[in-house]
This record gives sequence, C-alpha cells and structure tokens, in this order.
Amino acid sequence: MLPSYAVGTVKPLTSAEAEAAWTMFRDLWVHANPTSTSYNFMQNQLVSEAVWVAFDLVARIADAFNQKPDDSEAFPAPAGPKGRAYTQVIAGVAILSTAPDMEAAKALVAYMMQPETQAATLRATNFFPVVDVVLPDDMPASPKTSGPAIAAMSGAPDTLPLVAPGIAASAVFDFVISWSEVFAAAVLTIENRTLTAFLMQSLDYSPLHLKFAGVAAMALPALIIIFAVRKYLPAIRSISNRHGVSWPKSSSRAPRKALAALPRCIRWT
Repeated sequence: MLPSYAVGTVKPLTSAEAEAAWTMFRDLWVHANPTSTSYNFMQNQLVSEAVWVAFDLVARIADAFNQKPDDSEAFPAPAGPKGRAYTQVIAGVAILSTAPDMEAAKALVAYMMQPETQAATLRATNFFPVVDVVLPDDMPASPKTSGPAIAAMSGAPDTLPLVAPGIAASAVFDFVISWSEVFAAAVLTIENRTLTAFLMQSLDYSPLHLKFAGVAAMALPALIIIFAVRKYLPAIRSISNRHGVSWPKSSSRAPRKALAALPRCIRWT
C-alpha cells in the first residue's frame, strides 16, 4: 500500500504522501489480529478463521481457496491515491556457458515454456503461466478464484507495478543462495569449481590463522551485496510481510462486510 501513496519504496518514504500512508496503516491496525505479526502462510489463518481478510502471495493462500471454495473470494491489490501498486516477482531462466550439453539445456527451457507445462506448474504450485495458456476446466479452485483478481489487478488502468523491489529481492536471494551453497558445489564439481568451493578446498590444509582469514574473505561478498542494496531492504521485507484482519467469531459480519469496514481511502475494485 505504501507505494500506492508515495509511488516508491525508498526515497519517497520521507514524503507527505508516505506520512499519509503510515497514518492510514495506524488507523487500519485497530482491525488487525494482534498476533498477525507472527503469521507465516495466511492460508492457515483463513482456513481456521483466525482472520477473514488477508494479504499474501497467491501461492501462500491456495489451500484456503481449495478447502473452502464457496467461502472464499479473491480481490486485486487495493489502490491508493497514486494508483494500484504491487510487486512483480522476477523469475529468470538462464543456461551456464559451461553446460556440458547446451542443446539439451535449451530443450529443457523450451519444454518449461510450453503451455502444457505452464498449466501443470500452475496446478502444482499456483504460480501462474508466463506465456499465453488456455487453462483446462478441471483446474483446482485456487487458480479459478485468484485468476480473475490477478487479471483485474494487472490490467487495471491505475496499475502501478513495482519492478525494482522484485529485482533487488531476486538478486539478493539468488546471490546468497548460490554463494552459500558450498557443500554441494564441492561435491559435484571436480573441475571448474565455484569460488567458494575452491576456497574451501584450498583452506582445508591451511594453518588456523589462514582459515580464519579465508572465512572472513568468504563472508565479504555477501556483506557487500547487502550493503549495496540496503536501501531496498524495507521493500524486500515487505514482500514477505503477512497481515490479517480479524473480528471475534461471535460477530455476524461476513468477510465482504469486513472489507467495507476498512478505510474508505482504499479502493478495492
């Protein structure tokens, strides 16, 4: 919601528009479940009715749609004064230049991009296709419920997709995972070792003081990457934040009425 007010996640945080957004958050908090800061997948809270309205990634609320299809409804990301902001998750496909079988690698990528494979991926993971696909009628309830909301959100005239936070998040996660994967790299690579695997092998028989120096040197790249993207960290963190709105179970209000109780400055459709 913050970019829907300030059109950004970093520099605009000090603007008057951002202050208005934080004021809205403060007013909205009185409707939130007090334990929502410790939630993980919001589908669990939706199924148990700990919350009636939840904000989360589509794949993380799939079970709620599948288990209670008649009681669930998906809605686009709410819009603020400046537009309807949402984070785009960037997923890239690449082939190493040193791949032993380049043609087989290209064939695998082509297979993953086929409409049938994309539909199967949606069925299994709730990650929507990245190519044009005519979905079969026997899809689970989750993609059937969330699909129209995603289409409405991405095609809305006031849409405000945020690319920078997604790229920064993907870059940080990809680098840290690849850099930290020392054991598998050391076992699977005999020639053309990764840098971390090479350092670990070289330090194996080194004196203790060199081992400590090597460990410090191996930690430096990750620290440099984090330092370089530190201004994007609030936006990266917001990708994984989960929030829920809750009322006592004795309340007779339905989830649709719960939406109506939220601040009028939010546009839902």
